[in-house]
Amino acid sequence: MRIIKFIFHRDHLFVTLLTGLIVMLLTVITFKTPALSPVAKALKNISITDLFFSLENKYIKADTCQSIVIVDMTELHSRADIGNLLTEINDAQPKAIGVDLIFEGEKDDLEGNVILEQAVEEVSPKAVFTNKLTNYDEKHKRFGALVASYFRDVIPITEGYANVTDNMENSTIRDLTITQMSTLGKQSSFAAQVAKKVGIKADGKKNLVINYSPVVFRVIPFDKVYANRSLLKNKIVLVGTMTEEQDMHLTPLGKMPGVEIQAYSLLTLLEHKDIVYVSTVASIVIGFILCYIYELLFSLVAIFVKTRGEKTRIFLTESRIMLNLLSFIYIPGISLLSYFLFAKWNIYVDMVIVLVMVAFVGLSRRIYNAFVKALTIDNKRNYIEH
Repeated sequence: MRIIKFIFHRDHLFVTLLTGLIVMLLTVITFKTPALSPVAKALKNISITDLFFSLENKYIKADTCQSIVIVDMTELHSRADIGNLLTEINDAQPKAIGVDLIFEGEKDDLEGNVILEQAVEEVSPKAVFTNKLTNYDEKHKRFGALVASYFRDVIPITEGYANVTDNMENSTIRDLTITQMSTLGKQSSFAAQVAKKVGIKADGKKNLVINYSPVVFRVIPFDKVYANRSLLKNKIVLVGTMTEEQDMHLTPLGKMPGVEIQAYSLLTLLEHKDIVYVSTVASIVIGFILCYIYELLFSLVAIFVKTRGEKTRIFLTESRIMLNLLSFIYIPGISLLSYFLFAKWNIYVDMVIVLVMVAFVGLSRRIYNAFVKALTIDNKRNYIEH
């Protein structure tokens, strides 16, 4: 009975609620104060998944992907050469071809245009070409224009947008939208369109959390395709640039070329291994529960200190060694638990929310105790006066 009374004592509840109130006030101040907008933007772009993926890729040996091959054509600039490359890839009998290139407008090289167009027409039944959605309207949540290859109106090709975010403001690429709205209607992403070519449909999904778990994509230089054609047979072949700075993006694993991000996105779709993000509301509830447990442990430490001898009690109180030890064990402990959920079942609880809440339990406890002591003194004075 005493244990139950201790666990459900109102002090623990008040401390936990005060923690939530403090975090809420700080959140409102941070995100609603114009002067703090850079801080707010930076906080929005923080995700502990970056750390988790980095740890996995550092300590887990990566297997070579058996379903996707990348052909690097960074050094190719002639449309005739690119057309010949597409024909050569098609001759290797791949399962599907994803061309992460946009051919904007015809060039003066008429022969090059013809060779490219003939190759595009030849590979079109199993190929997907990229386009790019532009002029994002924040108010209506849609794009106003589209940049595509010039031959889309004369050759029946499949296209998908290569944009990896809604409005291109996020500096780190973690998510991929499956579809986007535009003034031209509903558009499908490049990765989703390639997946459809091999029989994987992603129409029911809105966003895809890209799984950057350890994997190595085989990269074949454009001039080594014929020699390695056996590696392309029955594979999904993505054609793009691997070393062009203009197409580099920041990911949880560091800078990465756009075609490799598309490979991770596509593999996530193929293997149905996208990361499941626990909702913000659920993460807050989990944060409250962990704060409550943390407060209980604080109280147990306080009881332990009070029951020690005078010298030991003074030492433990002044040095706060027990509280620091508790923090040292508890915070890494819940972080490891969240990593276990992430690594084992691809479930991610927003640890930024949880850790911020837990970090303020100690402060909330001191504020609450100070308030209780002040109130007790006032009550004693009122009792004496009456």
